[in-house]
Amino acid sequence: GSLQGKDTPQALLRQLPFQGSLQGKDTPQALLRQLPLQGSLQGKELLEYMAKLAKALFKLLKILGIVVGVLFVVYFWNLDQKVLGWAYKQVNAMFDRKKVDLVF
Repeated sequence: GSLQGKDTPQALLRQLPFQGSLQGKDTPQALLRQLPLQGSLQGKELLEYMAKLAKALFKLLKILGIVVGVLFVVYFWNLDQKVLGWAYKQVNAMFDRKKVDLVF
């Protein structure tokens, strides 16, 4: 069939090959459930797939939460500048062997 402005979802669904009959009490959702689903997951397989997906998403959210938490602590306590200040002093202690007057 063709898709025209006057075609309703029910009219389009009537053109599809169903295993049951089309009656007035059939809703579009009920009719769609009768369509043969090829290559898709159903029942227990679908639940197992969704459980694996949920575990992976939870793991990703947990890792992102930890990273954001660590970055917030570093930002809140200004730890990056403190570590750089300590490292700067260590580098100067190692490489500055002679006293130098810095005059600008």
